[in-house]
Amino acid sequence: MTIITGRISIAGTTKYVEKISDTVTSFSVAEDRTKSKDKPKVKFWRISKFGKTGKALQPYLQTGRIVTIEGDAEDGCYINKEGKPVSYLYMVNPKVKFLDGMKHEDPTVAIPDEIVVEEEDTDDVGDEPL
Repeated sequence: MTIITGRISIAGTTKYVEKISDTVTSFSVAEDRTKSKDKPKVKFWRISKFGKTGKALQPYLQTGRIVTIEGDAEDGCYINKEGKPVSYLYMVNPKVKFLDGMKHEDPTVAIPDEIVVEEEDTDDVGDEPL
């Protein structure tokens, strides 16, 4: 189990993936691991949430928000456009907790610290367009 804290560096987007017949919400978190002022070190994490939980979370995944992510860490790599290998860290379906308040036009709207969705009903997966 890995726990990271950082700022959302790429806002959340949700899309339907036919291959898995489900929606996927993806975003990126920048984790500051700087131990001294001389050598800043930031790790970027790719985060993915599936189904109704991800769709419910997506409106709150705005760039700059501070979050804590708890889940199983994985690593991956790909070849970029210049032909160079790029490695990355990611988590799939981790717990997401917001650590900051979110400025909103309507102050009466309550923004939850954590989005909790009951167990998903798979009967309606894919019935509604994104």
